[in-house]
Amino acid sequence: YLIVEQAQSSAEARVLGALLLNIGIAIAIAALVGAIGWVAVRNYQASLEQMAGTDPLTGCTTRRVFEAIFDQSRKNALRSHSPLSLLAIDIDHFKQINDEYGHAAGDLVLYTLADTCRTHLRDTDTLCRWGGDEFLILLGDCSLPNALRVADAIRAAVASRAIRPGTETVECTISVGAAEYEPGEELRSLVARADLAMYTA
Repeated sequence: YLIVEQAQSSAEARVLGALLLNIGIAIAIAALVGAIGWVAVRNYQASLEQMAGTDPLTGCTTRRVFEAIFDQSRKNALRSHSPLSLLAIDIDHFKQINDEYGHAAGDLVLYTLADTCRTHLRDTDTLCRWGGDEFLILLGDCSLPNALRVADAIRAAVASRAIRPGTETVECTISVGAAEYEPGEELRSLVARADLAMYTA
């Protein structure tokens, strides 16, 4: 066996140093690009989920997401033996508002109603645009008498709020119905009972 030991020249050392530096820079850039891509994909996915679960006009929860939230809230209420109530809200003569003032004014009325409701709700409550001009509010740990107080506060606030889509002022009132969840009840039945109270109002 012949073993030859040779000291590394300064030129070779510089080349090797440059090579290692370039490899390190390349790895750092690849890691940075990967991290940026991961963050971008996560943000895009979050945006898609938010768009799918949020009404674009009012910012309320959509019907599909509300159904999932109700299912979880129902389980929590049964586990903790706490009350759960639902409010059904409908804008009085909404078609007449659209016909008289235009659809832009109607959109403003819907947005204003949602905004007014939020000022009377807790972070744990859920506001949903159920369809058209009908809204639902799920009130966790809330009995029927307390739900009626919330309903009346929202009703009075909407009636007293001036809505001005232009130079004219739109007068808007709402009808509200309330129902308290009964153990074993499905969402459809609870909504039907709240709707019946709302139509009575």
